Amino acid sequence: MQSVKLFATIVLIWVSLATQTAAQTAEANEAVGSDRQTCVTLARLLKLDASACDDSVHKTIVEPMNVVQNDFQNVAPAVVVEPVLAVSLVNPLMPANTISRPADYDYRIHFPQGSDIIVEEFGQHLDMLAGILQYSSLSQTCLKLVGHSDTSGSAKANFNMGMLRAKAVKGYLTNRTAFASTRIEVTSEGEDAPLQGISTTDPKNRRVEIWARHCG
Repeated sequence: MQSVKLFATIVLIWVSLATQTAAQTAEANEAVGSDRQTCVTLARLLKLDASACDDSVHKTIVEPMNVVQNDFQNVAPAVVVEPVLAVSLVNPLMPANTISRPADYDYRIHFPQGSDIIVEEFGQHLDMLAGILQYSSLSQTCLKLVGHSDTSGSAKANFNMGMLRAKAVKGYLTNRTAFASTRIEVTSEGEDAPLQGISTTDPKNRRVEIWARHCG
């Protein structure tokens, strides 16, 4: 009788472990599937080769770089604001030396007010973009990063903040891939190019646009 009870106990433990393992596997597969879909979305928005996404979700990413605090971050905003728009990933690959403003903004990553720090949630999306950029078929792809701000603060401070944000995105990408820094141009439009249809002080104006083109 004791042998039967022991056997039954072992079976119950085995079934429990098997159930937990199956659940964990399903959860992991769901996460990978979600990551791949995000990766594919990024690739399509930039008109890049989405086949890189099959491997990019498994690539090893180095630890996040230390972002140096800047003068704007040391000034606490009067009102606490949730993280807001930072990066638009929308441009198609364009002919060499050709740059044109995107017609719309379908994908964005958020920046906090008065900051150039990329928050963790959206850093993960840039990790996937970094994986795509390592694909050999993109060896002739160059990026242009255009930083923007809302109209809070002076025009000079907003221009500088736009540049800091663009440089933060460039640093994030080049610290995680072999993508040469010489293939990434950074510039700033500060507060001079707000998104259409919203207030110039809207948090969505705090962004970086990522434009892709063929190097030339």
